[in-house]
Formats: sequence, structure tokens, C-alpha cells
Amino acid sequence: MSRKSALAAVVLVLTLGASACGKDETSPKSEPTSTSSGTPSTGGTPTTEPTDGSTPTSPAIGLPEDFPAQKDVPLVAGVVTSKTGGKDPSGKLGYVIELSAVGTQKGCFDRAAAALIAAGFTKQGEMTAQDTKQAQFTTPRWAVIISSRADGANCQLGYEVGQLQ
Repeated sequence: MSRKSALAAVVLVLTLGASACGKDETSPKSEPTSTSSGTPSTGGTPTTEPTDGSTPTSPAIGLPEDFPAQKDVPLVAGVVTSKTGGKDPSGKLGYVIELSAVGTQKGCFDRAAAALIAAGFTKQGEMTAQDTKQAQFTTPRWAVIISSRADGANCQLGYEVGQLQ
């Protein structure tokens, strides 16, 4: 099986099966959440993004405890609004993470893409369908699909993350 075929199969499994593994931990924006280090946060408001276009260093608020480290799968700073996934029977991680971030659809997408590329990911493809911009990125260990949508003054970013090895 070619690498692209294998990757497409992983992405399909992630898309169809991520909600079946683990539990749905959707949390309203007004409830307290915690950072990936377990530090309490008031949540509900996306963290402030830099206006100079640089990638923020603060992590997304409310990630699952076993989500890959920021150096492995970097996320744009924001507040997690929905998260599903966990380990599959073989022990590999798969997640679907939705977060609210400050910025335009294009700005959020560009920051997310730049962070992944800076972490060693290779862009496999990009598309825009109606109001959603989407791209797929890979490393030998991870496959990530990012989606960006406008949400008033903010944007909604979706990350589909699958462990390849």
C-alpha cells in the first residue's frame, strides 16, 4: 500500500471513528477548564493572539491529558470547545479537537499551518469549501488535518490528529 493510500485510510478512520473512541468531553465556554499541565483556568475566552503574525507560545486551554506534547503536535492558543478521542485498541492516539481562537479565518489557519511546519510537518494538500479552509500535514509519526472557519470576531479551528506509529 502506498504512503498516500495508507494516510488516506488513517484519515478516513480518524474522521469516522474518533467519536467512537474515548468519551465526548464537550465543555461549555463558560465553565472552568484546565491547561494541559492541570493548572486551573477561568476558560471561556480565547487567549490573545499576537498581532504581528508570530506563532503564540501558550498552549490551548482544556486539552485532554494524554494529547501529544505541544512540540509534537503544536496547536494555536485558544479555548478547547469540544474534544473526543483517545487510544485505539493498538495503543495509538487519535483526537478531534475544536477550539476557539482570536483572529480571522485566514489568520488562524496561517498560524496553525506555520506552527505545524515549524514542528517538522509536511503539507500534503489544501482546499477551501464554502466557509471552511482545510489542509493535511504529516510527519512519520503523526497525521493532522486542520480546518478553519470564521466565527464572528474569532475563528474556530478543528484539528483531527492521528498517530501513525
